[in-house]
Amino acid sequence: MKSVDIVEKPNPKNAPSNIAVVGRYIIQPSVFEDLALQKKGANDEIQLTDSLSSQIGKAPFYAYNFIGTRYDCGTKIGFTKANTNFALKDDRIGKEYNDWLSSLLKN
Repeated sequence: MKSVDIVEKPNPKNAPSNIAVVGRYIIQPSVFEDLALQKKGANDEIQLTDSLSSQIGKAPFYAYNFIGTRYDCGTKIGFTKANTNFALKDDRIGKEYNDWLSSLLKN
């Protein structure tokens, strides 16, 4: 879908939509040039989304409507949930991980 704006960590009351950025990008070189000029934004960090936003209208900007489970890997619990989910589904370690996790939960 064509995007007209992107906002980093908006207040939910003021969010322009219910669509989230989940961190996968195909980026034009001009974004990196702009990123080098950015000042700190949300959470006192330099935000990639600020550079992406500044490029909207200058180059094509599209989003992919992801359907699936989203984990906030910027939090410890979200990161842990994501890794647990992927470990349990992994053919190489899933059974062993599940057995370990089950025994841990029993104690």
